[in-house]
Amino acid sequence: MIPVNRSIEYFNKYNEELEQLGEMVGKYDIPDITLQELKKIVSVNEDDPYLYDQYDLNEGQLQMINVLLANPITYSLDKYDYCLACSAVEGYYEIHKTRGNRKGGYPPPG
Repeated sequence: MIPVNRSIEYFNKYNEELEQLGEMVGKYDIPDITLQELKKIVSVNEDDPYLYDQYDLNEGQLQMINVLLANPITYSLDKYDYCLACSAVEGYYEIHKTRGNRKGGYPPPG
């Protein structure tokens, strides 16, 4: 399993009239919520047991996440779209670069 940081990212709403995709406005880090807790909140893709994919969040899911946070996030579904996001810990890929003819991608940490 790749060491990751999980966050709630939020984007400006898609503007159908201008045909603009929402731009990322910001994010809230959620290091205190475990993978097992998150799996109870989102519908996990069958091929994504570690929640590496991005998952759109609705109000009910945001409320469940807020219950688990020491400092709940303030959200506005009228203005923004929210998603659960995941990114590798900074520097992981530089440390674990694949060298030579090795196949199979990056090695596990450790």
